[in-house]
Amino acid sequence: MCRSKQVWLAYKKRTSILFPFPPALYAVLPMWFKRVFCLELPMYEYNPSNSEEPLSPNADSGSSEQKDGSKPSQQYGATAGSNSK
Repeated sequence: MCRSKQVWLAYKKRTSILFPFPPALYAVLPMWFKRVFCLELPMYEYNPSNSEEPLSPNADSGSSEQKDGSKPSQQYGATAGSNSK
């Protein structure tokens, strides 16, 4: 299992999707309680698979480059040194 998936599953186990709740207490609640009172229904669950992209564009690398080698600012048309004068 890749690291980003492990991080996601740990976060999911400790975090309420709808109501603010202390993570240490939420983690020990039984699933039936989470489903009934916290509305953690199966239709709201995100289940990453091995074939999907990482959870964030830079989850596996520390660089800010996209898959095509461009930086995010280049992707949206920003250029270095362009002035609107």
